[in-house]
Amino acid sequence: MYMSIWYAMHEFYGGLVSYRIYRETGDTKWLDRGRQCKSAIKLWAEQGSLWNFEQKHYLLEAEEQHCHFNLLAAKSRTAVLYHWQDLTNSSTMRHWLTSLQGTFT
Repeated sequence: MYMSIWYAMHEFYGGLVSYRIYRETGDTKWLDRGRQCKSAIKLWAEQGSLWNFEQKHYLLEAEEQHCHFNLLAAKSRTAVLYHWQDLTNSSTMRHWLTSLQGTFT
């Protein structure tokens, strides 16, 4: 299935905005819209590119938990996201440094 990167970003940012508007207005149509966006991102993470969409799914999940005033769950999802980013950055850095060994000797 071909998917435009613009469509993916539209779903991600659309979800963030929808959850924010729900928190401000209490209108459930925005909560539903946020859930639809989250479902699309989750599907792409499972069937497409885990690398590109997993962290976006975690962030949308945290935003939904925040909408339900479940701040502990929201923080735990955000913590998973930051931990994932740390692992990604450190493993990428190790790979880069390993690939450079011997280059400048």
